[in-house]
Amino acid sequence: DWMTHYDVGRFFFDDRYDPQRAIPDFQRVVELLPESSIGYSDLGGCLFYTGETARARANLERAVAIGSRYDAFANLATLEFYEGNFRVAAQHYERALDIDDTDFQVWNNLAEARRAGGASDEEVRLAYTRAAEIASDRLQRDPDDQSLLINLASFAVHLDQNESAREFLDRVEELGVSSPELMFFTADAYERLGERERALRWVGL
Repeated sequence: DWMTHYDVGRFFFDDRYDPQRAIPDFQRVVELLPESSIGYSDLGGCLFYTGETARARANLERAVAIGSRYDAFANLATLEFYEGNFRVAAQHYERALDIDDTDFQVWNNLAEARRAGGASDEEVRLAYTRAAEIASDRLQRDPDDQSLLINLASFAVHLDQNESAREFLDRVEELGVSSPELMFFTADAYERLGERERALRWVGL
């Protein structure tokens, strides 16, 4: 039953953050549903995160060729970005957002790809603005979400709203951060603000 393998794969990939263990089940989905994009898309995502770039590309390109899956375009865009193909990455992010435009991280990724690919300042700003709008809406529902606050600080810096960025970061400091990953992103936001001493404190230097 392909759905059983799919559910097991999603459990390991999404809930346990263990893409390596998810690969065999998504591979089985591909074998059972060779004409569907669903297996190729998730298999490609797992392979990308385990560093098997060539196999990841083959599966993601197959998923995109078969049908319009949001995650296939988004994952292929990220692969292209990390390989330095920024304009191609931006095009794939745009295709993903045509299907589902509610993920602020994909809007942020689009902004980064556009900026690295030489797009106009206005195009870059529009993507960061949309990312900030979606993240702000979510913060209304969960005002103590540290990840959202840090992301909003980063977006504010990119939008030249430095005072707003500092307000978000002040709230982060009030809440306290224990996750090393969030500490790094907090440091990055301070570095972008030009406050290196505070940035170094967040990375423990």
